[in-house]
Amino acid sequence: NALLKQELAKVADIPTTAQVEEYPWLGCFLQDSPGINAPIEHEAVTNEQVEHSDLLLFVIREGDQDVSAVYERLFALLNNNKSLFIVYNHQLQAAELEQGLTKLNHTLLDYAAKCGVADEVIRAIPVSAVNVKTALKASIENKQNLAEHAGLVAFQQRFETWLTQFDNERHYIESLRQFIRTRLLSPLLQTFSDDAASPDA
Repeated sequence: NALLKQELAKVADIPTTAQVEEYPWLGCFLQDSPGINAPIEHEAVTNEQVEHSDLLLFVIREGDQDVSAVYERLFALLNNNKSLFIVYNHQLQAAELEQGLTKLNHTLLDYAAKCGVADEVIRAIPVSAVNVKTALKASIENKQNLAEHAGLVAFQQRFETWLTQFDNERHYIESLRQFIRTRLLSPLLQTFSDDAASPDA
């Protein structure tokens, strides 16, 4: 909602989203799923959507940073080669926030060691701290200073960079595939075809 600058996605203290809702944003689609630790039937919807998603915005609430199920799911996604961006949703003051982020980083590295994931993989995951409640207010009321204070501006800049980097990598890989097909595979297959058609074959 803070990114969309409108209260379009359902928000509540208990799980509310029962299906995947899609919102156009900056040339791509944000898909809001029921999330994890949701009712079983809702979580099944999330699992199915995750299978078809390229990039995942994984929100860890400050109060959930010790919940093992959150990290088990996060590392299951990493093991399935999903690209993650973590938003640390908090309502902390600056001094407390630094401690919270340090604790989050240590927890991620501890789970990485248990799951056999290299520290470099964890350090490569973008993490942005955002007071989402304040960010939404700032976004809807168009208050730039409040948006900066809430971490929304820094998050959005980093998130857009992450999306652009992914797009560039995907286009590079697709170009490489096309090159291999046209310059290597097609001529090789043509040679095999010509050899098979030759009377001396």
